[in-house]
Amino acid sequence: MEKIYETQRDKVKAIGVSNFSVEFLERLLKEAKVIPAVNQIELHPSCPQTDVIELCREKGIALTAYSPLGSTNSPLLTDPTVTKIAEAHGVDPARILVSLWANTSNIAVLPKSVNPKRIAENNKVIELAPEEIAELLKIEKRSRFRACSPLWTGWGSLGFPDVKEP
Repeated sequence: MEKIYETQRDKVKAIGVSNFSVEFLERLLKEAKVIPAVNQIELHPSCPQTDVIELCREKGIALTAYSPLGSTNSPLLTDPTVTKIAEAHGVDPARILVSLWANTSNIAVLPKSVNPKRIAENNKVIELAPEEIAELLKIEKRSRFRACSPLWTGWGSLGFPDVKEP
């Protein structure tokens, strides 16, 4: 990737990575000449990856959150904390989940939808109070899950500290 980046600057503006944990980022940064511009990671209250957020900030790597709702039919959409905060703001639970990362971390949030109404709604960020953010970040302690399976083998390391190599 670095060779293409260096030789085709008219076509390649930056290098980005996806699903890079702290372990993967540290390994990459030891070898890379070009620091990735962005790391796209699964990010929702049940998988907050605060260690990855901290390292990316420290290294100047932007973050993009995918699966901020926790996937289709996610239990987060009916989580009591999420629904309570949504009711207080007069919005649906998805709005709270999309707003969380925009409020706390200045992270680009990418909720997926094919429904035009939901696509428009996804652009509306709700201002959350610090105590609401703190409550949302406690969800992981009682309900940790990954929407996207990290079980891609054959790479020598999964890079996900919460998943054991098969």
